[in-house]
Amino acid sequence: MPNTHVRAAAEGMPKVNRLSPPSDSLDDLQGDIGNLHQLLSVMCQLVNEHQEFVRPDGSRNAFADEICALAAISRDLAERLNEAAEACVDKALADAKARKTASS
Repeated sequence: MPNTHVRAAAEGMPKVNRLSPPSDSLDDLQGDIGNLHQLLSVMCQLVNEHQEFVRPDGSRNAFADEICALAAISRDLAERLNEAAEACVDKALADAKARKTASS
């Protein structure tokens, strides 16, 4: 049975017809990674808010702990990838500027 919180959150989201086709643009890549980071941040927040980390008997729910940890790792990795993509964009722009200056 689907989680009612997740279903309610999904119902409030705008409909997306199709994902854009693959691109060789670093800006598009950075945008996609940024969107992934935002999605994972929301997922991490939902997991933290709606998981039962302690069972009624007082024991830890190891599965919930693992899901929470994996969500946080995924979110943080997407954030680092976004920062790396930004550095690549900056380097590509600097390299292009240097080539232009050298050829002048």
